Amino acid sequence: MTHEIHLRGLRAYGHHGVFDFEKTDGQEFSVDVRLSGDFSRAASTDRLEDTVDYGAVADLAASIVSTERYDLIEALAARIADAIAGTIAIPCRVEVTVHKPSAPIAHDFTDVTVRAEAVSSGMACEDAQGSGTSSDQPITAVLSLGANQDNPRGQLEDALRAIDRLPRVRVVQTSGFYSTAPVGGVEQDDFVNCAAVIEADCSPRELLASLQGIEVAQGRVREVRWGPRTLDIDIVRLAAADKDIDSPEAQILSDDPVLTLPHPRAHERAFVLVPWAEMRPEAKISVKREDIPVSAAGERVQTADPAQTVRRLD
Repeated sequence: MTHEIHLRGLRAYGHHGVFDFEKTDGQEFSVDVRLSGDFSRAASTDRLEDTVDYGAVADLAASIVSTERYDLIEALAARIADAIAGTIAIPCRVEVTVHKPSAPIAHDFTDVTVRAEAVSSGMACEDAQGSGTSSDQPITAVLSLGANQDNPRGQLEDALRAIDRLPRVRVVQTSGFYSTAPVGGVEQDDFVNCAAVIEADCSPRELLASLQGIEVAQGRVREVRWGPRTLDIDIVRLAAADKDIDSPEAQILSDDPVLTLPHPRAHERAFVLVPWAEMRPEAKISVKREDIPVSAAGERVQTADPAQTVRRLD
């Protein structure tokens, strides 16, 4: 039996187009999503885990429109369709239509649309090697949060509350707040950073989509790499809930460019390591094929690069 889920008229502001003013000023886009598959199990069990979480789908699509940049809406539509297909743990067909009603056309018109399709194999978690998890198996995650705009500490406190309010997600531990100098060479204000451990009953990609949705809701726009951030939430490490989140051997591995695990630069960032070590003193991290305490890794980074010295806030 085939069922359909429709999400229509999802609006998000983005910076897509071939003209410079489109990239600079941006405009509103609209996205329609149609999911076609057998959702009969959900009809009998009445469980969200047995269908598609269209809230997470909306978060993911809105995040891509708002934070990524493409010259063509053909590329944007394909990106959204592929991303949604990659998060769904039920085999189904994904159709995405992107509307660009303010396209720079010198004639009266109503809309410009592009449709893209993708197919979900229903194996959304197979890219997480050795995880043994699926969308209905709990995971534990270490998160790194940072902000340096619009009351940074308040942004982090709001983000932690928003994460804890997500369906099937619970914040179980947080670190204190730290003041850290920016990295990457972009002149900007210092950051406020913290870490958190969460438990989630969803796939890694569903979790990523939800976290990106919180970033967007709090005003994040990815304009400059390593530039100022209203809010930045990174998944540093993931493990199945029945594994030891402090052990590198237990972590989920993924080379998916959308969600690379563990975070490839965590061992180089004192603003990640120091809050993490405060929160989880027994945690270890792999550095040059050696498992060392996260606290030692943080000290090593700060010694090698004093500019990365972090300061705990009261």
